[in-house]
Amino acid sequence: MSTQSKEPMVEDSVMSPWATHKQRLQGTAVLCLGVSLFCLAAVGTLPSGWLGLSALLLIAGGWWLWQQGKAATISPLANETASTQHHHHPDTMQLIREATDSLDEALMIFDVTIGRFVHVSPGYLKLWQREPQALLDNPSDWMQSLSTGERWQLLRSLTRHRHDRQPYRIEFPLHLGSHQHKWVQMRFYPEQDGTGQTSKLVILADDITAIRQQEERLRFEANHDALTGLPNHKLLRERLALWLESPPSSGLSLYVLDIDHLKQINDVYGHAAGDQVLREFAERLCTTIPADAMLSRLSSDEFALIYAGQDGKPLAERLLNAMRYPFIIDQKPCYLTISLGWSHYPRPDVTVESLLREADMAMRSAKQEGRNRAQNYTQEMGQQLLESLKLGQDLLRAVNHNSFEIYYQPIYELSTGRLSGAEALLRWQRQPGEWISPQQFIPQLEESRLIIQLTDWLLWETGRQLKVWRERWPDFTLSVNVSGLSLQDERLLETANRVRREVGFPASALELEVTETAFIADPEQACRIAGELQDAGFSLAQDDFGTGYSSLISLQRFAPNRVKIDRSFIRNVMTDSQSRTMVESILLLVHKLGMDVVAEGVETDEQLALLRELGCDYIQGFYSGRPLPVAAWQQIAEHLPSREFGFEPRQLVV
Repeated sequence: MSTQSKEPMVEDSVMSPWATHKQRLQGTAVLCLGVSLFCLAAVGTLPSGWLGLSALLLIAGGWWLWQQGKAATISPLANETASTQHHHHPDTMQLIREATDSLDEALMIFDVTIGRFVHVSPGYLKLWQREPQALLDNPSDWMQSLSTGERWQLLRSLTRHRHDRQPYRIEFPLHLGSHQHKWVQMRFYPEQDGTGQTSKLVILADDITAIRQQEERLRFEANHDALTGLPNHKLLRERLALWLESPPSSGLSLYVLDIDHLKQINDVYGHAAGDQVLREFAERLCTTIPADAMLSRLSSDEFALIYAGQDGKPLAERLLNAMRYPFIIDQKPCYLTISLGWSHYPRPDVTVESLLREADMAMRSAKQEGRNRAQNYTQEMGQQLLESLKLGQDLLRAVNHNSFEIYYQPIYELSTGRLSGAEALLRWQRQPGEWISPQQFIPQLEESRLIIQLTDWLLWETGRQLKVWRERWPDFTLSVNVSGLSLQDERLLETANRVRREVGFPASALELEVTETAFIADPEQACRIAGELQDAGFSLAQDDFGTGYSSLISLQRFAPNRVKIDRSFIRNVMTDSQSRTMVESILLLVHKLGMDVVAEGVETDEQLALLRELGCDYIQGFYSGRPLPVAAWQQIAEHLPSREFGFEPRQLVV
């Protein structure tokens, strides 16, 4: 065969001395390259991964020299007993042995023709913790540390060369006793003889335990919450999908839980304390739920629970009762509650998404009902959620396009009958003829925080109207309602001052009304901003007094300029002795503190007479005038003197 033949490795090829010498030189060059790479990798110049490549080059170089020998085989990797049949180059053989013997990988050569290993490097001892000679003596020695299934996998790999001549690999765990195991990757390189049949398998075995552990760690992190260690939203969906494919006979319940007011913990004690509460909360729930239930964390304060059971109510009660014991924060007990909802399967057309959505709707219904309770999903909730979603979208559109209207209800000084001012009240016509109650849309605005943007618009609109009316009534004041969110916002004072300066009216002419609930979330912040508003000259009024959680404390902390008695007391003041006593007590207390009082909801002559008798300062209600748009006020103003009315206020009722 000529030197240009494409099959120079066939054993019975006849080659010229020069061609033979050339092929040996090429084989020696490959062999030397392998030795060089090995040395560089061994001393750390190259990454340790190059050790495997250098081993392959050593094998290839030795195999090349073996194929090109004169009727003799120079096999750098053969067993010593097999090598006695051949002539070897002692220097090359010794160099290759030293190189392969120092590898961490186990290098093995399996002779397919005789069914035995003919070479096993010392790396076998490092991996299998068994002597290499044991594998040379007994080809099944490496099966001792494998399970039955893994033994079959390894046996199939040894015979795979019959139909697959390409290199291949397998991975399996080695069980070394005492609950210890390591992961091994084996790469198989089939070698063909001159007839094209596989004669040997060169096998490289690596310890990939560290790689496997890293993969497992990454897999765990991708499917679990970093703070609590619980399964995350992704893993929950996967498990829920599997359960729905093969649901338990008892049915399936999905719970969604939300920790009530967790944000307050973060605001008051810091996020580190909030994280500690979340970890303790997860641990507490894990000891409460059944062993076959799965708890996961969905978001910052939301958790989900999958449970195989027909009736979800008993477990819901157990979860609520688990919160009876306090959490310890800064060595102080802190009580928390949860709101939870659940949905049950089987039902028609249930999917992972629908089950999660239904449980979430039930949870939000529990929050709307007052929190610290459990709620089962009903079909009516779906309709309510759809309506709430549409309402939210329409509100966002209305805020962005300033589609709200402002009505003004007059406030009178009771002793003189003069028009003292008015309260600005928001009204929203969702579509022609459909007026939405403030009790319905204000909570939505606060939940979405759109109320802050709307308050800015409201201050500008009422400020401009205030200037117009003060030109006719110089002592006129205008009251504007401010939400608790706005009272936590540093920009409130800035906006109010800017409106006052640019529109042009005294700060005392603008009164900002707040309720007691505005001071619950962060009392210190709210009191500080309220104090800054008063220092800037703005008047503050406490609205709906008597309906909050701590009316007297709020008076002490807040110190408003005016107090407005809630209409619920005025409504029954003529028929209920307790209501009358409460009104008398409020008037006495507030006057003692040097504040004025406005009675809301006055509707009858009898109420008016009693309030005048008790010394109330101002009245507001349908008796003296309903809330009216600006146009209606303009018509009334044309018939009024500049400073006081010439007839009874009730004649203004429209």
